[in-house]
Amino acid sequence: MDSDHSPSRLEPVDQHRRWLRILSILDACHWVGLTPITTNSLHVITYLSEVLAPTWKIEPLDGKVLKQSKAPYYPTLQQDVDRLIGMGLIRVDSLDIGRTDDGSSILLPRLSLESKHAEPILTTLRELPGEGDMLVFFREVVEAFSRLSDEQTLTAMSEDATYGNPAVDSGQVIDLGEWLGTEETATSHATGKIREIANGEMNPAEIIDVYVNHIACRVSHG
Repeated sequence: MDSDHSPSRLEPVDQHRRWLRILSILDACHWVGLTPITTNSLHVITYLSEVLAPTWKIEPLDGKVLKQSKAPYYPTLQQDVDRLIGMGLIRVDSLDIGRTDDGSSILLPRLSLESKHAEPILTTLRELPGEGDMLVFFREVVEAFSRLSDEQTLTAMSEDATYGNPAVDSGQVIDLGEWLGTEETATSHATGKIREIANGEMNPAEIIDVYVNHIACRVSHG
């Protein structure tokens, strides 16, 4: 983006899409009342939006994700967040200290939108054909995520049909459509079964809600 926060023609289109996804997710978090949000939660919500995108007939942006012991991790997302902070579009409200998989310390910022600069971009996005549906999708994912307790969010992804696959170890890459079709993930099969059980009477938002509630139940009951 240029200094006036408009997209620069010199930047890759995929990068712009990633930036808009982050801003849209943080906007949804603000709407639900989740901000400021930890970067770990941002990675989890990003993962859910990617793996549940086929339910909404949306093409995921990232076809793969790095599996870690507690939560998915997108290296490019972390870089994008840093850039958006530098542009004044995201605000760091506080810093926590966490641990990486290898035991080293890491600073974990809690983030929220810098509305003064981000809102004009989101307003334009809402007015673009087709983008409104994307924003609604992010809100549905974030609203479903918000029903997880703080304790549940620490282990929730281990119960996701795709992320929890024991054949993929921590430190390996999970395929979300990079090599296989997006409809071929275990999560897509699981949401498809929910649709079948409901005899097609559930809309995509309800399917997402039921699926995340199912994850919460599995976490609570071991």
